[in-house]
Amino acid sequence: APDGLSGNEDCGQMSAWYVLSALGFYPVTPGSDLYAIGSPLFPEATLHLENGNSFRIVANGASATHKYIHSARLNGADYRYTYLRHADLMAGGVLELEMAATPGAWGMQPGDEPLSRIDEAPIVCTPVIQQADPAFYDSTIVVLTNLTEGARIYYTLDGSVPDTNSLLCRQALVLRESAELRAFAFHPEWGSSPVISASYFRIPERREIELSTEYAPQYAAGGDGALIDFRRGGSDFRTGQWQGYEGVDLDAVVDLGASKPLQRLALGCLQDENAWIFMPLRVRFYASDDGQEFRELGVVENEISPRQHGAVIRDFQLPVNTTARYLRVKAENRGLCPDFHKGAGGKAWIFVDEIVLE
Repeated sequence: APDGLSGNEDCGQMSAWYVLSALGFYPVTPGSDLYAIGSPLFPEATLHLENGNSFRIVANGASATHKYIHSARLNGADYRYTYLRHADLMAGGVLELEMAATPGAWGMQPGDEPLSRIDEAPIVCTPVIQQADPAFYDSTIVVLTNLTEGARIYYTLDGSVPDTNSLLCRQALVLRESAELRAFAFHPEWGSSPVISASYFRIPERREIELSTEYAPQYAAGGDGALIDFRRGGSDFRTGQWQGYEGVDLDAVVDLGASKPLQRLALGCLQDENAWIFMPLRVRFYASDDGQEFRELGVVENEISPRQHGAVIRDFQLPVNTTARYLRVKAENRGLCPDFHKGAGGKAWIFVDEIVLE
């Protein structure tokens, strides 16, 4: 795109693919060091490589009608293969092609084509974790799925690195306490897979929450209970622990189940202006004994500038001395991105991770 499009890396990627094809070679298989040789669009082109070497491609007779390769020479020697290795390019040299209007016999013999099989030992796949709630009240079920036939899964629950002396997974795991799960698959001939990990947290006390405004489904953070699961988010809003509200306020009521003394209330918030996420303008806290009549406990104003770059985490906290069963939290969204912002006029986000009641 002439002026550039934020986040649109496809334009540059597709342009690079076209340049490679126009030069006469292309990386067909990602991760391979082989480039398939094609039909250059230019009679001659030179690559000036970062290591100081140059690689020249000469296509004698190349035109819209002369697009078939009849013969090839690499650094002066006859070259029968229909591919180049990355090392050939980086070493520098000359690839000379003789182009013709009709197909020839070049590259048609067995072995002239790129290798299309995997000769290395099979890969042992990392186990897949399924059917598990990361935060739970009583228990959660964790299913570890083995993707490699003949392999076994070993795991630990204390965060230590597992080995073949660790617990052997024979069935679904039922967790009744917080755990740091780490697991890997081991095959007696092919070796070990990478280790996969996941955290599970047993919520110490049961609470209920009612949301009067809707969060964005792509930033659900696990659903309605995300704000009372005792799990805090980090500096990256994409990790799945932040609940996002686009253009609307947060309005939530938490039921503690019984009246309890409270000394501190807080709402955890994230700002990342580059992602159109801003701190709430203010957060209001209310309390009630019956869930119907609420009294305001206080207001906490925002002190973070919307111009501040990078990720910023802040607890909007209010010291209190009260007893209540129901707590209401209202976080005021600024509505639209500020005039100075690249998204000016677009809907602003607020991201929250936890309603803290102590």
